[in-house]
Amino acid sequence: IDLDVESQEEVFDYLRKKYSPNQVARIATRKKIGWKMAGLESIKKIQDLYYNTSVHPSGVVIAERSLVGTVPIKSEKDFLVTFFEENQLTQLGFKKYDFLSLKETLSFVSLIKGLSSLRRKLPSYHEVDLADPKTWKLLTHFCLTGIFQLDTPNARNLFSRFRP
Repeated sequence: IDLDVESQEEVFDYLRKKYSPNQVARIATRKKIGWKMAGLESIKKIQDLYYNTSVHPSGVVIAERSLVGTVPIKSEKDFLVTFFEENQLTQLGFKKYDFLSLKETLSFVSLIKGLSSLRRKLPSYHEVDLADPKTWKLLTHFCLTGIFQLDTPNARNLFSRFRP
C-alpha cells in the first residue's frame, strides 16, 4: 500500500488501536557490513598499530652511554638497531644524525676523480666565490637538477630573488 508521509502515521495509529499496541510493531531492517565498511571498521581498530619494522636509510643515533639496556634494540648485520624512532630518541636526550647515501653523490665523486686524473686543480666548496656572476648564473638558471637539497621550488625561488 503506497501512502503519503502524513497518512502513514495515521495508518500506524489506526492499526495500534485496532489490534493493540502489543500486537503491532515496526519491522527492523539490518544492513550487513559490506567490503567497504568492513575495511573502514577494521582500519579504525588497527589504525595506529605497527605492521612493519625496517631500518632508516640514513638515520643513526649516537649516544654518550651504551644503548644496551637503555632503549629497545636488536643486533642486525653487526649493527645495533633501536626500535625507537627519532621523536622517542630525542625525548630521551639522544641525537639522531643522517648519513645520506645518494646515487648523485657517487656521480660527483666519480666526476671529481675523473677531473683529478686530468691533473686539474679542483676548488673546494670553501673556495667557490658566491659573489661570482658565473656562479649565480648557474644557480639562477636552475642548473641544479639532481642536487636534491637545491632542486626544489623553494631553493629556485630563493636563488631567483637573492643575488650578490
